[in-house]
Amino acid sequence: MNEKRKRGRPSKKLIQGLTAKLFELAKQGKTHEEMCRITGLSVRTLRRWNAEDFEFSSSLKENRALADDMVEASTYRNAIGYDYYEEAISARGVVEVRKHQPPNATSQIFWLKNRRARDWKDRVEVLNESKETLEIVYDDNRKEDFAV
Repeated sequence: MNEKRKRGRPSKKLIQGLTAKLFELAKQGKTHEEMCRITGLSVRTLRRWNAEDFEFSSSLKENRALADDMVEASTYRNAIGYDYYEEAISARGVVEVRKHQPPNATSQIFWLKNRRARDWKDRVEVLNESKETLEIVYDDNRKEDFAV
């Protein structure tokens, strides 16, 4: 009965089953907050694990990158169009029908603005044709005029 009790909450160490679940959720594209809500882990603990364990942090980043890669590939496919097969019922029974998804202009614009920003970014030109000036007076009585 003379055991000394530790103060505070016990620390959560990396738990193998939990890390596997976190990696799987990262592959699904979940945010850190979503992963914590699903697993019951606190965001603070996840941040600490990331900071303290390079291997864990690297694996989590790699799994999140897989989700990003899948979205990138999907965006590309949508931008150029693609063929796919769908089952249909006909007089001969169930047959596979080849269908075509045409290119998507929104995906094309998104792709080009991000991958070729110099050529495709939105440009905003501001022309100032005002003849008004703004006078700024500093504490040391210097004055500057600016066209507004």
